Amino acid sequence: MKVLLVYPPDRTLPTIPFSSLAVLQGCLRGAGYETKVRDLNAEVFDFLVRKERLSHYADMVKNWFDELNDKGSLTEDEFGRYRFLAPIAGIPRKALEEAEEAVALMRDGERFYDHAKFNEAFDTLASMIRFLYAASPLYEPEADDFVSNNLATLETFGGDPVDEALNNVLDSVLDEEPDAVFITMPFTFQFFEGLRFAKRFKQRFPNVPIAIGGCTVNDYKENLFKDPALFDVIDFGMPGEGEDAAVELIEHFEGKRKIEEVSNAIWRDENGVIQKSPMPPSYPDLDTIAPPDFADIPFERYLVPEGIANLQTSRGCYYGKCTFCGDSFRRNFRMRKPSLVYEDIKGIYEQTGVRFFLFWDSLAPPKTLRTVAEGIKGDNLPIYWFAETKFEKPYVNPKLIQTLYDGGGRFLQFGFESGSQRVLDLIDKGNDLARVDRILENMHNSGLKAGVSWFIGFPGETPEEANYTYDFVHQRRDRIAISVYAGTFMLGADTLVFADPDRYDIEIFRTETGGWDYRHKDGRPYYDRTAIDEGFRARSDLPLLTHGAYLLYATFKVDDLEKITGLGRFGPISREMIDDQSIVLNHGDSYVRCTYNYDATLDFTPGDDGKMVQHPVEVVSLLKNGQTYKLDDFDKRLLELVDGKRSIAEVIASFDEADRTLVREKIEQMINRAITPAPREAAAAPQAAIAPAAVSA
Repeated sequence: MKVLLVYPPDRTLPTIPFSSLAVLQGCLRGAGYETKVRDLNAEVFDFLVRKERLSHYADMVKNWFDELNDKGSLTEDEFGRYRFLAPIAGIPRKALEEAEEAVALMRDGERFYDHAKFNEAFDTLASMIRFLYAASPLYEPEADDFVSNNLATLETFGGDPVDEALNNVLDSVLDEEPDAVFITMPFTFQFFEGLRFAKRFKQRFPNVPIAIGGCTVNDYKENLFKDPALFDVIDFGMPGEGEDAAVELIEHFEGKRKIEEVSNAIWRDENGVIQKSPMPPSYPDLDTIAPPDFADIPFERYLVPEGIANLQTSRGCYYGKCTFCGDSFRRNFRMRKPSLVYEDIKGIYEQTGVRFFLFWDSLAPPKTLRTVAEGIKGDNLPIYWFAETKFEKPYVNPKLIQTLYDGGGRFLQFGFESGSQRVLDLIDKGNDLARVDRILENMHNSGLKAGVSWFIGFPGETPEEANYTYDFVHQRRDRIAISVYAGTFMLGADTLVFADPDRYDIEIFRTETGGWDYRHKDGRPYYDRTAIDEGFRARSDLPLLTHGAYLLYATFKVDDLEKITGLGRFGPISREMIDDQSIVLNHGDSYVRCTYNYDATLDFTPGDDGKMVQHPVEVVSLLKNGQTYKLDDFDKRLLELVDGKRSIAEVIASFDEADRTLVREKIEQMINRAITPAPREAAAAPQAAIAPAAVSA
């Protein structure tokens, strides 16, 4: 029996193959089944990133948009289309025309390490991705109508670039002639694309069973499998861990076991009723499962000059107490024997030549990392790695940190969450800030790079405490290489906060989109996070973390690592430097500026004739993340005056004295939004230290 393993488009750059593909392939091949991996995210990307194709799409968008933009008034339907087209039309045509060359640079072992060229290529491709997926719908997975909305859209949606690419790729997928299809969907924004592929496949091969799994299916299983109509597109849902359950499902297809004997399975019976397996959930013994199999993984398709393998050494979380974290990350901790993990890595290196690894556990156990490092050093292998872990006591020992570095460790990513000890205690994080500093110092001394992830808006946090977190990280930028601001707190129904709102003196309610949020019991909303979030988000290294470039730079070009980070590129936030008005702000290379005849941020407001009249507006759009801001007259004049030559004092002095307080506020806002960023060195914090000599590329 031949099984097709599919990873749907995930609306991000294809840089690293997702781990579940190799995990499932290893288990299925170990059980004697033939498999074929198809990373449709990479395949769709490769199909679309052609200059002539992107230019064609750009011409279509421009023609549609110009026709509406030139009209003196718009109907409600026309304005709806205008609101959709405006942000796409604002994406620079230059980015689309240069995307193909940017891909070549990302795969080039020399140009990739030119930080200026890398940054330009990274922004170009980010703009292209936003353009290509602009039409793809995105619904709230916690909402009761999540599945029905996706299914309804499938009936009417099509003709977009991704649809064209999927139809093109589908022919070669069908040539595989699989007996079963497993679709893995770790991210909620893949759900629509996964269903779109499944529907297309079912239309051609209606009798080939399709099963879906992955974190999205597991985390939202109670919501996903309420609507029997979902099973018009797929045949089985497989929440939970798939190594054993996938083999059991194949055995069902072969007639070797009843569907009721398949762990984790959810299906629709002949009466149209959704059924769930009576078997207990499958939690595989990680010491007995087959190792990940990366054979046939097309590493050459990814946007890095060397292949990077992504895998997990454990399941669940050995700490398991953080109150913001979902059940699937916290529960049922097991770890693969460290010696087996090392053998897995060594085997992958020997099988594929891949020498870079990301250990994306909920928390990689320190014991495992030590064993891996000792094995790499002992066998003198050119293997380098990154791991997600926790600020634990073992890392206070400088000898352990040095062992990890000597054994190929180049990056540890920590869940830092907050720079306020009070907030950390509310989270039950178990982080002690004094210990954090000792660990960071140990890592700095060894050359092992540190990254931290954090967020704002946890129940009970104050705006001052949100700023503490940024300040803690920024003041240690010689010891913290990447700062992954993850955004504002998102409340999930499977978190401990949701289960115990009384502890935080909050009440939980449904949002307009069907998700969850909170307010204080006395009726107070939480503080307005908008301005703080804008400044932090503009400098966040989250996009970089999903790429993998940080590991390669930390290995081969460590002195330039900071230059590809958000802080290195966009400088400090305004409160760190605004009092020094001799500073000259950077000009104009981080955004595009557009003028529209209608304000696409407004609701439709008809006149007497039932149409909306023109309401001209000028905006800037950040190349890094597509965030768009409207410009008023002060903003427009400021952008003309900030020319890379005038100091802040000179810019302010160009305005009437009565307006200067407002002008200063406007300058601060533009700095925070990274529209006119301050130089990296403008804030008083230690310069980045150079780690021990990097290995040669």
